[in-house]
Amino acid sequence: MTQVRSYRFVLRAAAAAGCALVALGAEGVQTVPPTHDVQAGNGHARVSASASSALLAQDGVARYRVRAGAADAVTRHAADEIADYLSRISGASFAVSDDDEDRAPAIVVGGEHAAQRCGAANAAELGSDGFVICRSGIDLVIAGATPRGTLFGAYWWLDRKLGVKWLAPDATDVPRQAVLRVDAAPVRQVPRFAYREVLSAEGEDKPFRAHNLLNGESHGTSYRASPPGIDMWDRSWLARDGDADFWTLVPHDRYAGAHPAWYAGGQLAMMSADVRATMAAEIVKRLKRVPDPGGIWFGIRDMDWGWDPDAASRAFADAHGGALSAAFLDMVRDVSAQVRAAVPGARVAMPAYHWGFTPPDGMQVPDHVRVYPMTIQVDYSVALNEDRNARLRDGLKQWNAIARHITVWDHVVNFGGYLQPTPNLYPVGRSIAWLATLPNVDGYFAEGDWQSRGGEFASLRVWLIARLLWTPTADPRTLVREYCDAYYGAAAPAVMRYIDRMHAALRASGDVLAEQTPVGMSMYTYDFVRESERDFDGAARAVDADAVRSARVRQARVPLDFVILALRDRYAARAAQDGWDLDVGARRARLDAAIAAAGIRQYRQSGNLAALGALLDIDRHAVVAPPLVAGLADGDWRAIDVSHVNLYDSARMVADPGSLDGAAIAIRGDSGAWAIQLKLDKLPRDGRWDLYVSVRVPEGGGTGAAAVRVGAYPPMTLRTDTPARTLDDTQFRWLPVPGGPFAYDADHEKGVYVHGVGFARGQSVRVGAFVAIRHRAPDGAPPPVPLKGNA
Repeated sequence: MTQVRSYRFVLRAAAAAGCALVALGAEGVQTVPPTHDVQAGNGHARVSASASSALLAQDGVARYRVRAGAADAVTRHAADEIADYLSRISGASFAVSDDDEDRAPAIVVGGEHAAQRCGAANAAELGSDGFVICRSGIDLVIAGATPRGTLFGAYWWLDRKLGVKWLAPDATDVPRQAVLRVDAAPVRQVPRFAYREVLSAEGEDKPFRAHNLLNGESHGTSYRASPPGIDMWDRSWLARDGDADFWTLVPHDRYAGAHPAWYAGGQLAMMSADVRATMAAEIVKRLKRVPDPGGIWFGIRDMDWGWDPDAASRAFADAHGGALSAAFLDMVRDVSAQVRAAVPGARVAMPAYHWGFTPPDGMQVPDHVRVYPMTIQVDYSVALNEDRNARLRDGLKQWNAIARHITVWDHVVNFGGYLQPTPNLYPVGRSIAWLATLPNVDGYFAEGDWQSRGGEFASLRVWLIARLLWTPTADPRTLVREYCDAYYGAAAPAVMRYIDRMHAALRASGDVLAEQTPVGMSMYTYDFVRESERDFDGAARAVDADAVRSARVRQARVPLDFVILALRDRYAARAAQDGWDLDVGARRARLDAAIAAAGIRQYRQSGNLAALGALLDIDRHAVVAPPLVAGLADGDWRAIDVSHVNLYDSARMVADPGSLDGAAIAIRGDSGAWAIQLKLDKLPRDGRWDLYVSVRVPEGGGTGAAAVRVGAYPPMTLRTDTPARTLDDTQFRWLPVPGGPFAYDADHEKGVYVHGVGFARGQSVRVGAFVAIRHRAPDGAPPPVPLKGNA
């Protein structure tokens, strides 16, 4: 119950984020039947066989005016943006006019019935975001069925047809062309995914998001005002006042005293009629305060921790394949029916997350319920549908079979290292292509680094995901190359070599790339960092005379410098042999300057710059074998240093001369969060292993009830407490980890944790290392208790 709360909780706490085209005649009517389709995946990009071009400007003279077809702020902004960018591209002055009587050629931007000028069939079923572009008489028409569709049509046209690229919140690439012609072949575009959002510091930038055709606005971003010209967001899901957790909807502070059984096992007694009626009444009350209650999917979310279900919920789950989601879904079906009786047309949303991810057997999700499966257990070394993600793949396919409305909540960043090389660009692209084949997945929400700007390729991720959500069949690597060419210029080939090398190194290592992956990844080999260093040296030389692109290359180099500095002990000996000067001082200065220039505030989730500084200050040395392994063959034990451990909450890496290699983890003693977790993919891949962890209590344990808890999960209750008074303040003591023997397992739902219990404020706990010893005892026997003494 004290497992660390994930960002799903913190996000909310921080918030209070057809038919083919045809050639058209002079009066805008259909004159030629469709000849062929060119489809962009399921994004409905369809173009007629005949092509034409329009001369927009020549030698500083605009040949068209821009006409806003409606007076609303969004349509007017679309027209203003077209005029502005055409002027910047061509050097001509493009004006926006509202004069319908002026017969000069016009670029008509939106307006009632404007899309009909491209043919009634083409204008049909554009949805909220689709649009058509065509030549109608002497005019060019860019129009959607809604102002948002028109705005996206304007941005799509400027980008795909005229070469404007919005690459980052602070980076727009505008081509220059004195003679400006544009392909005027008719186009019809409808995005494959109706809801598209990337929640990251860069993705939350509203103009950047709009320019790249992302329409979703949820969580914290929905609390912040938008400029009127782009205030057109889809706020139907998990936006302001649009969701609440179990203990808010069945208020814990109000009912727990009289009805403790309602809160069974850390969630709710989901089969209880009283619980359901109470929840329904609370949702009705909240929906009646919403201007358009039928326009949102009100979120009913579980508490962000595990669940030991009550007997009735367990029995219901067992009757539906053992999936605990069965009880949750049954409760949501009942509660939503009660809500809809009071608020006709009401709709709700439910997560499928951790214990609730696996879909139930023999149940269907009502059409008024949206499910949002969450990929918390993803291994992004591969795509969601590939074998290492078999559980995710199978679960998503099953939800697609029983629900008509699904938004996938994906995790596309390493929350354990925002600055680490994280080669998931190509797997994320393949995942989106696969999700597009599931017909009921109509929304995609990517959770990135929302705590701090400047993370590893953060703007590239937003741009790439936005592109793929519109056209899922586009090739991810081709898109990455397009981005790099525009953003890095002459340095692009070297940056692309680095990106490709990253992905190849991950595949070769076999590492799990989870949503929390510590810095000690085996993919960061000497050869990887040495060759990558050469790439960035070459990239820097290629743009040496370009101050803007030089800064971009320095920013792209941050993850490499971070890894080399953090793991310098791993590389030092061979670097010396090869004559490669790691130049730690100059490298640290370059890293610090790049961090400051980018405005980076966190290097991992809950890891600020002070914690980063402490990590980089550590001078590790070779591991010293502890007395614990005396007499064992080298192949029968393995030290697992703290660079392989997941850090959460208050945990931070510090120098400690008493540990095996000079590094340790410090955590607050008075916090019950599972702030130190070792995942089982860090174990040797052969055999079974007993685990030990070295612990000390720097401020002393005193004589109170304070203890250090060491546990393994699942189940959540497998743990042992060692009284703090029996631990030393200077020397590490080895404690056995219960639940062994353990074996390598890539499932990050399994692991080992350490935290304090009952310490006073200001006291801390230190963890020096883990050691795995090959299991020799009979099955079921506990590992031998080590002797007290030095690490």
